[in-house]
Amino acid sequence: MAATPYTSQQPRVQGIPQYTPQQQIMPITVPPSLQRPTFGISVTLTILGSCCFIFGIIIIIVSNFPLISITGVNIWAGLFYLIAGILGISHTKSPTNISITHAFYAFNIIGFIFSFPHLGLAIASLATYGALFGAISLVFSLLALSLTLAFIIILSQHIYCRSSGQFSQGQYSNFTGTQPVTYQVNQPIQQPPIIANPNMPAGAPLQPPPMMNPQPTDTSNEKSPSGLPPPY
Repeated sequence: MAATPYTSQQPRVQGIPQYTPQQQIMPITVPPSLQRPTFGISVTLTILGSCCFIFGIIIIIVSNFPLISITGVNIWAGLFYLIAGILGISHTKSPTNISITHAFYAFNIIGFIFSFPHLGLAIASLATYGALFGAISLVFSLLALSLTLAFIIILSQHIYCRSSGQFSQGQYSNFTGTQPVTYQVNQPIQQPPIIANPNMPAGAPLQPPPMMNPQPTDTSNEKSPSGLPPPY
C-alpha cells in the first residue's frame, strides 16, 4: 500500500498582557479642606432658619400687625434658610450624592434672593412702631445673606464654575492591566512517511518495510547446457 505522508498540528500557547484605557467618573464635591467649614456653616444656617421661622410665628401672635407681621417675611424666608442648611449638612455627610449637591446649590441661591426682600422689609420696619421686631429681622437677614453667599461662592468655585482646562465632573483616564489573553498558534511539524500494511493486526506498531538491494548479475560468462558457447 502506498505511503501517505501527514502533517500534525501542535498547539502553542502564549500569554500577552493587555492594557485597556478605562475612564472613571469622580463625583463632584467640595474639597476635603472645606468639608469642616461647610458643615459648620450649614449648622449655623439651619439654626438661623429655625429661629427666623419661629420668630415669624411669634410676631404674628403678639404684634399689632406691623409690616413684617403682615408680610410673614420671617416665615417664608426662614423656611428657605432652614432647608438650605439641612441640605448642607446632608452634603457633608454624603459628598458623592450629586442630587443633594444640586439641591443644596439651588436652595442657597433661592435663600440668597429672598434675603434681599427680607432685609428691605426689616429696614422698613425700623421706621415704624415695630422697630424691635425690625431690628431682629435685620440681623437674621444679614446673617442669611452672608451665609448663603458664602455657600454660593464655594460651590461655584469648586464645582459649577471650573475652568475649561479641567475635566468636568472629575473625569480622568486610568490605564490598568487586565488578565493575560492566551491564544493558540498552530505550527506544522513534518513527520516521516509511514507505510501501512493491511496484513498487520490492529494496534500493532507500524514499521518501515525492509529495504532490498538487488545484486548485479554477469551474463558474459554464462554457458549453455551443452557446454558450447552461446550463439551470437
